Amino acid sequence: MATRRDLLLLSGVGVAAAVLGALVAPVVLQRQRGEASLASATYRDLSGTPHALAEWRESALILNFWATWCEPCRQEIPLLIGLRKKYASKSVEIVGIGIDRVDKMRVFANDFGIPYPLLVGEPGGVELMSALGNDAGALPFTVVRDVKGSIRFRRLGRLRPGDLEPILEGILP
Repeated sequence: MATRRDLLLLSGVGVAAAVLGALVAPVVLQRQRGEASLASATYRDLSGTPHALAEWRESALILNFWATWCEPCRQEIPLLIGLRKKYASKSVEIVGIGIDRVDKMRVFANDFGIPYPLLVGEPGGVELMSALGNDAGALPFTVVRDVKGSIRFRRLGRLRPGDLEPILEGILP
């Protein structure tokens, strides 16, 4: 027969499990929603051709949300260009989603010599950022997705040298 102490202990365990579930469930659901949104998102490139983000499902994907008017975005572009050169042969792709006008993005891409795909995030780019965990809608915002479709890294704010290499090295074969 259960003692009062046993019942109190069992009740405490139950309450702890409920609290843990309430705290963890939103994080898990947000992650799954973001991964599903990534798999289904389609945007046009600078020439107007639609591209589904699923096109890069065979590669680790660095998805960078940016704008031409965003100074931290401008500062991290050379870092992203360097990462593309370093990891292109290792099944890593960088895709920039511009939260900006296509004409400004074209000029910017030419001026900076951006070698990776750029997609125009309107409409829907801000919603995708939110689904990926950026409820503030601020820029720059970067997400790394592995080849299995799992989000492995999120960063709101400018990337710094060395931020992504450990993540990439940890997910590449």
